[in-house]
Amino acid sequence: MTKQEKAAAGLSVLRQNAEKRMNPNHVKSNMQFSGAEMLRLVHELEVCQIELELQNEELILANELAAKAANEKYAELYNLSPSGYFTLSKGGEIIELNTCGSQMINKIGSQSVNCSFGSFVSDDTKRIFNLFLIKIFSLKVKETCEVTLIVNDNMPRYVFLTGIFKENEGNCLLTVVDITGRKLAEETLQDNNSRLELAMQVANMAWWEMDVPTGKVTFEKRKAEMLGYPSEKFKTYKDFTSLVHPEDVGRTMNAMIGHFEGRFDKYEVEYRILTKSGVHKWFHDIGSIVKRNSEGKPLNVTGLVFDITERKKIEEAVKQLNEGLEDRVKVRTAELLKSNTSLRQTEEKYRTVADFTYDWEYWINAEGRFNYVSPSCERITGYTSNEFNSNSELLDQIIFSADLAVWKNHKNEDRPHKSGDINPDLNFRIVTKSGDIRWICCVSRRIYLNGKYLGIRASNRDITEKINAENELLNVTIEVEERERNRFSSELHDGLGPLLSTIKLYFQWLAETDNAEKIKIITEKGNNCIEKAIQTTREVALGLSSLVLNNSGYVDTILNFTQSINDTQKLNIDFTFNCNDRFSFFLETTLYRITTELINNTLKYARASHVEIVFDYSKKNNLIVLNYRDDGIGFNLANTVKTSKGLGLMHIQQRIKIIKGIMKIETSAGKGVDVYIELPVIVPVNGTKPKSKLKILHV
Repeated sequence: MTKQEKAAAGLSVLRQNAEKRMNPNHVKSNMQFSGAEMLRLVHELEVCQIELELQNEELILANELAAKAANEKYAELYNLSPSGYFTLSKGGEIIELNTCGSQMINKIGSQSVNCSFGSFVSDDTKRIFNLFLIKIFSLKVKETCEVTLIVNDNMPRYVFLTGIFKENEGNCLLTVVDITGRKLAEETLQDNNSRLELAMQVANMAWWEMDVPTGKVTFEKRKAEMLGYPSEKFKTYKDFTSLVHPEDVGRTMNAMIGHFEGRFDKYEVEYRILTKSGVHKWFHDIGSIVKRNSEGKPLNVTGLVFDITERKKIEEAVKQLNEGLEDRVKVRTAELLKSNTSLRQTEEKYRTVADFTYDWEYWINAEGRFNYVSPSCERITGYTSNEFNSNSELLDQIIFSADLAVWKNHKNEDRPHKSGDINPDLNFRIVTKSGDIRWICCVSRRIYLNGKYLGIRASNRDITEKINAENELLNVTIEVEERERNRFSSELHDGLGPLLSTIKLYFQWLAETDNAEKIKIITEKGNNCIEKAIQTTREVALGLSSLVLNNSGYVDTILNFTQSINDTQKLNIDFTFNCNDRFSFFLETTLYRITTELINNTLKYARASHVEIVFDYSKKNNLIVLNYRDDGIGFNLANTVKTSKGLGLMHIQQRIKIIKGIMKIETSAGKGVDVYIELPVIVPVNGTKPKSKLKILHV
């Protein structure tokens, strides 16, 4: 039906209703009208009719616009709601859902239709969901429950479900609220409470709270355990004081009342209390008002109580020993004064340690500016705390260039942190104000208070001496290792060589026999064996000794080594390099041992015909990259490591680990081996020139 037809129908109904309401006794007019008046009346009636039609069209259009706006508002509220809305069938299939619901199950709305909502519910809460759904459709009442959603490999999502039965359609309207944050907070709170309870147990202390107007006392169960009573024993402060030793009641009440009246800053007293076993125990009680009413009167007091029975026993024993000895009174007084002085000194030392830490401590707020920098920063960096506070980018500016990428990656790393989580240690270098290079170990944590992010709290320690000591130890280790290799090489060369020469003379003597055929055979075979033995001796000596490496450097030594293997025509090795610079003795030895170990593995196991070795040194980044590839049969890396067959690879990995390098291996059966190695270049300490035995720092 068109708009005009709807309008005509409406007018017809109005006409009929008007005629029905017309008075049947109405007397028709006998007035006579002229032709002109009749035309004017007809014209007026036509105009009125058109006006009514226009008004009716406007009303219809206004109703349509209002309906459209209402639908858009409903769609906006439905789809933009922070809660998930689902319409489920009796079998639990999804009939309809909003945008938030799609995000919760990680599916586009069209993809999730006809999917079972229960398929997204974790196994441990699926029974709860099924019972929840059965109650809604069977009892037709509003039901609620909490379940866990598992979507793909994402973290579990805790949700609160509210479902009602839709009578006219026979479906279930389901509201889903994400309560993951609350659940995680509850777990964290429970963990913190467990830790607090353990700490209080270890410290032999308990917590208490008193509602002042009612006198009701609440004790942490540790207090009841200390006294041997059930936890519900103490209901009011009066019940508690009834067990206090009569000599201590007055002092205890005076301390509490004095604190209420403002005479004491805090409630602090020592008293004896009767345990269930009939023995009095000494306690040190400290409390303070935590809440007052509008008139300033106390409403709530909380505090801690410590078991000091053992301390009191010691004091009593000392007191009994000194009774009646007047000459010991002065000595005892002096000892007590000395103890008090020592306690004050200890407190001063503690405050000194807390306020003036040796390490470089700082706090960066949520806006990236320094809230606090400890004075120790000047000792480590040469810059004062005021310089850091006035320049929020100073820390980034003094990072050593080679470590800048690692530092930026550490700062920009986006991962969730709970309140108090500690980031892994980060070691990096800085350039001090005087131009020296210092190693820093940074430990940091994010700070949250009531869910609000307050920034990063960090502690930096100067570990330059530690790094130097580690490098010195590495140098000593490699020096001892190479000395032993040289000794073994010398023994092989000096011991096996003369023996083989003697064998050669023996065969030459045999050549003097009269049997010409025998002489020929012995001479030929003997000389061949001798030459092979001598050659083997030389190769072993060359492989074990670092003399060639010391004299020629890594690149030339590898060139000679690969050439000797290429001459055998059993394996073709291509060795390419971008420089022939000399490095420290330690780094060159490490590179040489790694390269020869990889070649040795290829010769023994790979059955390869070609090897490609690429040596690339970046002076800008102070980094060496070594790529090693062969076209052999490859191997199963996981099985090799698991069965400890790859001892050569393990040896290489250990060497790389010592100098804080990186090693990646890609291999599989029939695919050959591809080894990628990154090694930091040895850097002299504080820019000094390299020596024969260089002390080094590694990235």
